[in-house]
Amino acid sequence: MKKLTFALFVSLIVALLLVTSVSAASVKYEGTTGDLSWKVYDDGELVISGSAEMPDYELSSSKRAPWYSYRSLITEITIKSGVKSIGDYAFYSLTKAETVTVPRTVKSVGDRVFAECKLLEAVTFPNTVTTFGTYVFENCAALEEVTLPSGLNAINTGTFYGCTSLIDVVLPDEPSKIRTKAFYDCASLYDIVIPYSVVEIGEEAFVGCVDLEEMYFLGDAPTLKASSGKSVFEDNDDLYIYYMDGASGFTKGTWRTLNVEKYDGDDFEYGVAEDEDDSDEDDWISDNTPGNTNSSSSSKGDLGDLNEDDKINSADLRILRNCLSGQKNYDIDDYKKRADVDDDGKVTVIDYIILARYIDGWKGYDELPY
Repeated sequence: MKKLTFALFVSLIVALLLVTSVSAASVKYEGTTGDLSWKVYDDGELVISGSAEMPDYELSSSKRAPWYSYRSLITEITIKSGVKSIGDYAFYSLTKAETVTVPRTVKSVGDRVFAECKLLEAVTFPNTVTTFGTYVFENCAALEEVTLPSGLNAINTGTFYGCTSLIDVVLPDEPSKIRTKAFYDCASLYDIVIPYSVVEIGEEAFVGCVDLEEMYFLGDAPTLKASSGKSVFEDNDDLYIYYMDGASGFTKGTWRTLNVEKYDGDDFEYGVAEDEDDSDEDDWISDNTPGNTNSSSSSKGDLGDLNEDDKINSADLRILRNCLSGQKNYDIDDYKKRADVDDDGKVTVIDYIILARYIDGWKGYDELPY
């Protein structure tokens, strides 16, 4: 009996080992690059590890990234903590890569790092990254959302060139320049907020942004580095440029040839009620749809409910608009705790856009803080 029991025990152990060996991914290719090591697993994951900077690569066959030959297999990129930079052309043309993980140890991102990654949909960078190379996401046709690091010093040349699916990008507060062709041919981009810090926009920065209808400038008018404002924004009659009360430069020179208006909140295309309409009824949303009442599971359940009526709707949006545009009797300090819907300690037009999308039920805007 004991021998039988022992035999069953051994059989179970063997079975478990077999199951484990089947379920765990195994290394298919591996090697070193500079002082880093890399492995490509048979489930499609590329893992790069070590404690050093990544070398720069080129397109010539002798200087390509060592995993380039296996690009048809790679679906996931994992950069382990310790890697200090991402070299030029590191993941160029990994056409099946869908996700990437970037650790906080990374300080810089080189030229064309993710160029031609056709299936890459979203990337989040840690705030440790301070510099980007050029054309980082060139022709990433599926890219929809990017979280940029807060200390990025510029939106470099061609950063989002040809990202035709890009719909959501929040620029950090630090960049002083949006360089040439930074958003060239971002055909799905509808709106964008330009931080206070931007003092210059390069030639053709927004050419080909055929759906771009709203730009919100939080500071003074930046210099347009082109012969005509039309060659920065293209001849887009549907584009409206909004500036904040007190900002300077938007009524001079090239800016006068564009659709430029002082921001008052009325023009945001989410059905905001007019000032004289005090009704709480909305003909563009239903109070029964998800996102119009606070989530009981949120630790900040009052976010977005500026008038404290236990609903989040266009009445709250109207209050936020009036605060941002400096309307009489609307002091942002009276609503700051509820109006800071991205929970970054500040209330800006970014909060207005997020709240509008949350109310309107946009995909990915179903929870506050955003």
